[in-house]
Amino acid sequence: MKKILFVPMNWGLGHATRCAELIHREVQKGNQVFIAGSGPSGDWLRQYFPGLVFLEGCPGYPVKYSASGVTWFSLLAQWPEWEWTIFQENLWLRKQHLVHQFDEIISDNRFGIFLPNVSSVFITHQTTPIMPNWMSRVYQKLFWKRMKRFAAIWIPDVEDESLRLSGKLSHFDQSFPVVHVGWLSRFNIQSWPIQKSEFEWVGWISGPEMQRTILERELMRLFLESGRRCLIISGQPHLNRAFTNANVDLVSHLDDQSMFSVLKSAEKIYMRPGYSSLMDLKAIHANAELIFFPTPGQTEQEYLAKRWFEVNQ
Repeated sequence: MKKILFVPMNWGLGHATRCAELIHREVQKGNQVFIAGSGPSGDWLRQYFPGLVFLEGCPGYPVKYSASGVTWFSLLAQWPEWEWTIFQENLWLRKQHLVHQFDEIISDNRFGIFLPNVSSVFITHQTTPIMPNWMSRVYQKLFWKRMKRFAAIWIPDVEDESLRLSGKLSHFDQSFPVVHVGWLSRFNIQSWPIQKSEFEWVGWISGPEMQRTILERELMRLFLESGRRCLIISGQPHLNRAFTNANVDLVSHLDDQSMFSVLKSAEKIYMRPGYSSLMDLKAIHANAELIFFPTPGQTEQEYLAKRWFEVNQ
């Protein structure tokens, strides 16, 4: 029996939800699985796997998205804070290892979650992010230098380049051990019968503030004007929000079976084209018309929205 630790990034819920399938596999194998995290993604893991040991105290990566969106210059200004978080999370991990003696460590986009003498894996779909040329050169050099600390990179995508949802984002250094683990989704863990939902339009919100709130307000306005039966899923599992405003219901979160039903039977889904959300859509074979709202200035989501229609014509 192995002792395995999973620690996803805290930006939005996607890093946590895509780890759910991997965590479930290890539990089914009989391994002892520990989980950790911070922010809403950590809260989600704690609720989703109540029978597993949740290790407290892992620091979160701070990120500030303004009301106007995000720019590379604003991200660059936050880089020193992230470097400090990388140091702090590695220190946290070393202390946890003294207690639990992990056999394997799975980091989803957390650069400090590795140990020199323990098999450490890094999960990402962005080995080559879309950046300005000058910044890309610096990032790529630093990225691959840091990847040498890990045993391998797991890319949650398929090997066939023509079908990859991540497209050029997941191009990688051929000399490095990279494994395509396929599309990951909590909806791959269990299947349910299709039950028709009452909601015609669904707003599926994800991502950090302030952009999360801005999209919620925009969808509420749009849905109220439509007169359709609509649902907004606000992406806040740590809260208990639920109310009805005329033809629109809003809930902070849904369990997997309910989420499957409303997404599967929706006529239209309004959402951020976050990578984990796109993998969820592949898992449920969604038939809805998709209306994407990329986070302003987030080039990854702009590219993923375009790429989705290229591979799903």
